[in-house]
Amino acid sequence: MTPRSLELPTSARRLEWDSAFFGFPIAQAQAATPGHVASVDDWAAHECVRCLYLLVSKSELDAIQAAEQRGFFLAAIRSTLRARAPFNESAADPAAVIRTADASDLVALKKIASKAHDQTRFYKDPHFSRAACDRLYETWIERSCDGWADQVLVARLGGTIGGYITLHCLEAGRGSIGLFAVAEFARGTGVGRSLIAAALRWFAAASVSDVAVATQAHNVAALRTYQRAGFLLSAVDVWMHKWW
Repeated sequence: MTPRSLELPTSARRLEWDSAFFGFPIAQAQAATPGHVASVDDWAAHECVRCLYLLVSKSELDAIQAAEQRGFFLAAIRSTLRARAPFNESAADPAAVIRTADASDLVALKKIASKAHDQTRFYKDPHFSRAACDRLYETWIERSCDGWADQVLVARLGGTIGGYITLHCLEAGRGSIGLFAVAEFARGTGVGRSLIAAALRWFAAASVSDVAVATQAHNVAALRTYQRAGFLLSAVDVWMHKWW
């Protein structure tokens, strides 16, 4: 029951997978007003949540300030970009071979995953250990290859895995890019642009006409890569965390 019968935003929910992975109760919610922030905060405390991820639009300054007053802190600024059909599907690097991931790639993919996502909010939150964050992305790419993603594409450059991208089909002709990473040795070679171009070709073949992707606002390299592929900025939100 929500404390004091406060109206709880429908976005508030426990994250069972995150809770099991990190070993303590984690929840997530969105807020647009100071009232939403108060309701979610009280609910999380009542439910004995250890960590709450709160997403607030950057334009909702009152809600952001209310969250700060209640002990939330900035974890990341999320930029969401979208591309709509007809996509820019031209390949950028003919030296990179793009194909569907298979079981033999998993060791290399996990190695890339453990090093390539250190700009995300989990690494920026000091309550999460770096080792736990490394394992999080290793597990994420493994689950994606096991069927959680609808498609996982890998890039081979000179016989070595140079990067990956995971794709999800949603309802009503929409899709999303989940994980996207380029190995350190392959950065600056065009592998990232080739992976995104191949992803857009796959989405087009799957009758997906609207593709979204979220990345950190400070990840200039990723933003430029997506923009070159025809993605346009559609929203900017703030991730805030609170711990009990």
